[in-house]
Amino acid sequence: RYEYESWGGSYVEDFLEVILGFGVLVCFGIVCPVLVVLALLMQTVEYRLLAYRMTWVTCRPFPNGSSGIDEWTKVLEVIIYVSMVINSLLVVATMRTSLDNMSRTSKFLFVSGYFMVMVIIKVFMKIFLHEPDRNIVEAIDQNNEFLEAAYRARRDKEPQRRLSQLDMEHAAVDKVHIGVGDT
Repeated sequence: RYEYESWGGSYVEDFLEVILGFGVLVCFGIVCPVLVVLALLMQTVEYRLLAYRMTWVTCRPFPNGSSGIDEWTKVLEVIIYVSMVINSLLVVATMRTSLDNMSRTSKFLFVSGYFMVMVIIKVFMKIFLHEPDRNIVEAIDQNNEFLEAAYRARRDKEPQRRLSQLDMEHAAVDKVHIGVGDT
């Protein structure tokens, strides 16, 4: 069965495994970038094993509708901010860079500045790359479908209306008097 603390796993446990793998990767991937490729490979294998277990062992749970990953988004946000701090501290504390000759105050200012730049980049990305809510996208799609149907209906009636308008215009031209000659 696919429920919490069962041998078949659960939504929470499966998502937690993926989130923890992501957290370790973004927090400590800067130490050894070569391991990022290995981590990607291992995460892919784990994902496929979870998919196999869900489809063949636990026989896929009954699908429930969801608007997204809701609370997990907040967890991912926290992990991303924590990783920014950890990465900046790792650059200063463990890596051999030109920062080794700086004073503690300069290193602290570097870490603070690095963190602030990363936060500003993240905020700009969140503002400019924001995905609209599902309800808004569905409403826009319905509006576009309605407009397309209305346009098609109008286009189909358009040739008939043009002919009738042209007939009326020709009939009106015959009766126009400009004040010269016989009436």
